[in-house]
Amino acid sequence: MFSGTPKKLIIVGDTDTDVYCEYLSMLISVADDISEEGNDKTKIIGITDGSVDTAIWTNEIYRDNRAHTSSRQKFLFIGNKGSAKNIIPNINFEQSGTKERTDIKEDISLGIYYGWFGNKACIYIDDTLVKNHSLYTEKFRKKYEALLDSYRAKAENAIQKGSSHKKALVLDAATLLICPFILPFAIKEHSSISATENEILDQAYRYATLKFYLEYLEIFMG
Repeated sequence: MFSGTPKKLIIVGDTDTDVYCEYLSMLISVADDISEEGNDKTKIIGITDGSVDTAIWTNEIYRDNRAHTSSRQKFLFIGNKGSAKNIIPNINFEQSGTKERTDIKEDISLGIYYGWFGNKACIYIDDTLVKNHSLYTEKFRKKYEALLDSYRAKAENAIQKGSSHKKALVLDAATLLICPFILPFAIKEHSSISATENEILDQAYRYATLKFYLEYLEIFMG
């Protein structure tokens, strides 16, 4: 467990993305790191447990407090509305951070964006691409399910090695990930095409949020 002073991350969203702000905050709060038996090494999942404290702000709260907030404060915007509209043009989503991002172009081609510049990060989905169901092919299905399987495997490992309290926390986090992939042909099973669009949009946001947590949040927080 982290013993220093936690860094603060402020997550900013709107009514459409508040659920993903909560999702990221919950992932950060879960004690999912794995202590290896026989030594003092710990396998970090996402960020070091206890190293980041989060607060969730609306766009209105961000605008009201922006003038009084330090430029060193870390912000993560989820969505492409409100204040995020002024953040997105300043981020090169293909080259954020120092970690090689071999599959970022594939994600961007599906309208899935996550990245940062300085102390401001953003996760958003291009809604216009989500409406093109043909983009959401078997290739994305494999990416989506592989990411979930990766976290499930790590969660199960943490469950086996953790305390009863830790097991309960990680089980809660793993349960959030149980969401079958919506294939394009699933449109036929719904009375409303918009319902399927909303489901695909939800999956895209959950994919981007989980991927940012697992692979890039530690780098962004510094």
